[in-house]
Amino acid sequence: MERPVRVKAWVEENRASFLPPVCNKLLHQKQLKIMFVGGPNTRKDYHIEEGEEVFYQLEGDMLLRVLERGEHRDVVIRQGEIFLLPAGVPHSPQRFANTVGLVIERRRLKTELDGLRYYIGDTTDVLFEKWFYCEDLGTQLAPIIQEFFSSEQHRTGKPNPDQLLKEPPFPLSTRSVMEPMSLEAWLAGHRKELQAGTPLSLFGDTYETQVMQPWATQELITWRHTHAHAHASFGDCRHKNRPSYFLPDSENEWLCCEWKPLEATWPPAIFLCLQSGGCPIHR
Repeated sequence: MERPVRVKAWVEENRASFLPPVCNKLLHQKQLKIMFVGGPNTRKDYHIEEGEEVFYQLEGDMLLRVLERGEHRDVVIRQGEIFLLPAGVPHSPQRFANTVGLVIERRRLKTELDGLRYYIGDTTDVLFEKWFYCEDLGTQLAPIIQEFFSSEQHRTGKPNPDQLLKEPPFPLSTRSVMEPMSLEAWLAGHRKELQAGTPLSLFGDTYETQVMQPWATQELITWRHTHAHAHASFGDCRHKNRPSYFLPDSENEWLCCEWKPLEATWPPAIFLCLQSGGCPIHR
């Protein structure tokens, strides 16, 4: 069992990794990938994937440019806000200096491809694109970006029809993109239900990503938000010596990754659990 990580301490220990040119560091990489991202990092490319992404801003604000139902839109995710990006939405994260954000996404299925696109100005016309199987986005993006800046398309501003797909490997999302929400405000507004042990879903049930309190699954990320406490027990609850840990009240957030069948019991507390399936729904 992986031990809990105190988020603020981990961020401080790895703060140099959030500066250019790297700007990010993985905390965990199995079925779910957990990374922290800093800046400044201004991008023109748009990333497209078949899975969803969860954004949470720990320090400072960020700008997420998206192509929503054929229209360009800027989504500002402020400090303390959480946001779920639907699958199949072209997006371009813009991050600023002295900011740190949490990003969670799932491992790609072997049949899935990621896309990197450049558009012509503010239009939806594709100037350049590359589709690839994503194993490590941090190392795979740079060569594609370099290829674009060395290309005829970048020099002329005109696409090469022979290098564009007639149809993308999967349809782009047609659903609206949510507004970022204050996690603290959401927790405060649902405190009574959470303290009573009522399972609540942060984003609703029309996404493959579920953030709720509490849940049992084989692929689980447990996240204890600031000012909440929890005692989580792993394994068969009939065994007295099952591994467990206690997360006390403090000024810190905690993350723990657990990949075995889980049986968890909590006293009244606010504790978020994030799981992700492998089958996108409701594009």
